[in-house]
Amino acid sequence: WPDALFEMAMAHRGETLERDESKYMYYLKEAAGLGHPDAQRMLGINDKRQEDENMNPHYITLAASQSNSKACGMLGHFF
Repeated sequence: WPDALFEMAMAHRGETLERDESKYMYYLKEAAGLGHPDAQRMLGINDKRQEDENMNPHYITLAASQSNSKACGMLGHFF
């Protein structure tokens, strides 16, 4: 179930379907809320991604606690 929601988010990101930011965020938040680590990591990153202050450590920590290697590496930006 969380995987399907995550895939719907990715589809609305603009790679498969026309980009729809509201649907992208809706499905991403739903997947993250159900514990999908990639969705949690992606919610922790602002779309701009270039500035560390745009990152939300809460979601990245949730993803890292599930051994998401990318999220674990990102935690270093906060310390």
